[in-house]
Amino acid sequence: MKKMGPAGLICILALLLCACNPGRGNVRYADGVKVVNLYGTWHRMGCQYGRLNRKEMLDVLGYIDSKLAGRVEKADSAAAVAERLYAASPQYIKEFFDGVSETSDISLERVKLCNAVEYAEG
Repeated sequence: MKKMGPAGLICILALLLCACNPGRGNVRYADGVKVVNLYGTWHRMGCQYGRLNRKEMLDVLGYIDSKLAGRVEKADSAAAVAERLYAASPQYIKEFFDGVSETSDISLERVKLCNAVEYAEG
């Protein structure tokens, strides 16, 4: 087996860093309303969104968990709806969700559930 030189290691490191570099996304407030600016491909925008909105997503998931606590049938139903919504989504939305999951440290299944928060009601 051939050893990899320093140039090879640098190339691998560059590829890993570029895979989900959150890039230039930023947050600003306009009249008290949070505005998230995202740039790049759908995947990179998802990476930026996940990095910038992790806390808010965890708050939404906490809300969902409180609504579904002890209600296994309702939790299974919400998860099934979240999966159907995701399956029916265009590819660019799936790429966005993948990016969100990568940088928010929230599983893709939980990101899908955030998207279906209205199904946790009731």
